[in-house]
Amino acid sequence: MIRLSINTSSSLFRVTNFYVRQRNICGTENSLVAWKLRNVLSQRFRVFHDDKGKLAHIVQHGNVPLTDEPIGKLAETAAEKWPDRECVISLHQNVRLTFSDVVRRADRLAAGLTKLGMKRGDRLGIWGPNDVEWLITFICASRADFTLVAINPNYQLDELNYCIQKVGVKAVISPDNLKTQDYSRMLLQARQTCSTLEHIIIYSKDHVTGTRRFNDVEQLASRAEVERIAAEQDQISCYNGSNVQFTSGTTGKPKATLLSHHCLVNNSKQTIYGLTEASGIVFESLPNESVELTNNTVGHLANHVEAMVVDENGNAVPFGTPGELWIRGYCNMMKYWNDEDATKKTITKDGWLKTGDQFVLRSDGYGQIVGRLKDMVIRGGENIFPKEIEDVLMTHSLVVEAHVISAYDKVYGEEVCACVRLREGASMKKEELREYCKSRIARFKVPRYIEFVTEYPKTASGKIQKHKLKQEMERNGRIPTKSN
Repeated sequence: MIRLSINTSSSLFRVTNFYVRQRNICGTENSLVAWKLRNVLSQRFRVFHDDKGKLAHIVQHGNVPLTDEPIGKLAETAAEKWPDRECVISLHQNVRLTFSDVVRRADRLAAGLTKLGMKRGDRLGIWGPNDVEWLITFICASRADFTLVAINPNYQLDELNYCIQKVGVKAVISPDNLKTQDYSRMLLQARQTCSTLEHIIIYSKDHVTGTRRFNDVEQLASRAEVERIAAEQDQISCYNGSNVQFTSGTTGKPKATLLSHHCLVNNSKQTIYGLTEASGIVFESLPNESVELTNNTVGHLANHVEAMVVDENGNAVPFGTPGELWIRGYCNMMKYWNDEDATKKTITKDGWLKTGDQFVLRSDGYGQIVGRLKDMVIRGGENIFPKEIEDVLMTHSLVVEAHVISAYDKVYGEEVCACVRLREGASMKKEELREYCKSRIARFKVPRYIEFVTEYPKTASGKIQKHKLKQEMERNGRIPTKSN
């Protein structure tokens, strides 16, 4: 467990400038003057009350302007202002670091990695839990202009290989192990098949053969080389790529989304509805909102975000009418890494990001999800998309069909339930199939409930009706219901 000590006025997270629209797909940036003019003109879209028949398009302007400084520069400013104030407390590691400690160690690590051959724009992977080293690596990447690749700590070898190969990770920083996760073993295996992976850097008490020690890399560079990192901060733009995050993979393998410093720094603290492609923020809760709004909406449109609901032709629909939610603002990703076709399908030429979610936008700025996300399982805050698990189940020789639904859980909110049809005459135990999944997907994705079925409820056109499948499972007592 890590507790961050962050003062609300801290310059590490303060906002100091007007909203500058992030670069579009082509890499160009709108000027500050142009965006100010755009904000003035877009006031005509600010409609919140009694707007029946008006088009569902809102620009939510914030009272506090956005910052245009990169993460590393903001960290440095905080260290200069509060050098001795505690920045991070890692209880399980019994470590406390001040703001100046974090920046000093981040610069040493950045200089050490540079000496190993890392260059600006190179991808630096971080794979592990919330340790102090995670934060140092994050700030290090920002200070050296590396692109940090955040890898889910629950991922198994196949998932790790995919992430490294997808974005060309050059170095990975990780603990040696955690619970059942043998990170160092999997990384050494990954290096045999991933041509870009040159350095494995492990933080642990014992040295792991074939890897480098985290502390050794921190001490690798000279004082002059460390000072050069600090001296070059003004050369790093807030519109540079900062972080690669992987989507949950609705249609197969996860996509790699590239997010800018500008996007991450200005992210909201309160998020109810969001997506990886928009740095996790689109709609948020508001103080003192009514129970009706809390229970029946995903929150209010976040500050400095523009939202529009459109029909199948991309035309705005009236407020209260279902359609696809499009969003635009600082929060949008820069692109899908190494996937130009997917990027063009997701981001329009004028900067709108197509979420793919069926949505109803109200004139007061609140919104409701009405489609697609109902299939997603949210287990303890982890977004799990059924298709990824279904694809794994279908690789088993005895499985002929598999469909995944959510099941209510008192602790995690939802659990994964797999409804599986076996080949004619075949039989197997549920635990066998569960063990099969454990070696292929992260543990939080492994189905808690496995039910063998002979048929599924379908529409007239042959499509599976998952809502009816879930109702049948609940009615027959195979999975719990909220009332249980």
